[in-house]
Amino acid sequence: MKLVELMMAASARPGVEKSYVIFNALIQAIERVKNEFQMEKHIDAELRDRQATKTKLYTVRELRQNELLAKQVGFTDDPKLNDEDQVPLSKTVGWLPAKDLFNIVWQHHAFMKEISVSDKDEPTEAQKAKLAEIEKQRDREIDSFLPR
Repeated sequence: MKLVELMMAASARPGVEKSYVIFNALIQAIERVKNEFQMEKHIDAELRDRQATKTKLYTVRELRQNELLAKQVGFTDDPKLNDEDQVPLSKTVGWLPAKDLFNIVWQHHAFMKEISVSDKDEPTEAQKAKLAEIEKQRDREIDSFLPR
């Protein structure tokens, strides 16, 4: 930890100003090591031991429409479930916050795709309203990841 702290402090010095790229390079290196040594389940176990889990309610519809989200939270579909049923799912938090932030944005990829394939120069009023709501939701979700 001292080495990482030293690297980050040095990268933020006046005239250097490389903290963002250094931080991302360190995160990528740690992620490679985690994958190479197959540490994900062990990291999750350590985080659970530290009580670093978060439970969130999802609707079955949300999980059915977003395969990536369903996979991340370990959802297994059951035909007996209704779209409006809410399912509490827990996942460990604390490992690689950038990954969680990416997932928040990724959950809205369908809307972004809809806008990008539109043949109009400007988004419709309905698209603008939907985008405004998504931005509010994204901001709330991002705020929930930031330390208080």
